[in-house]
Amino acid sequence: MNTKQQIQKLLDAGYTQNFIAAQTGVSQPTISRILRDLHHDMKASTASSIAKLYQELIDLAA
Repeated sequence: MNTKQQIQKLLDAGYTQNFIAAQTGVSQPTISRILRDLHHDMKASTASSIAKLYQELIDLAA
């Protein structure tokens, strides 16, 4: 699952872009750009932070 899909799953679970930003340290505008396929040179740390949050809130909760 890619970063955009992870963010979308978090949103589908009821989390907001602002919540995701606060928990990951990734700015809300960056999260929005990822969702709109406008963020093409993502840092590894961005993807890793989002993946970690996804795992904590979605994978482990399932």
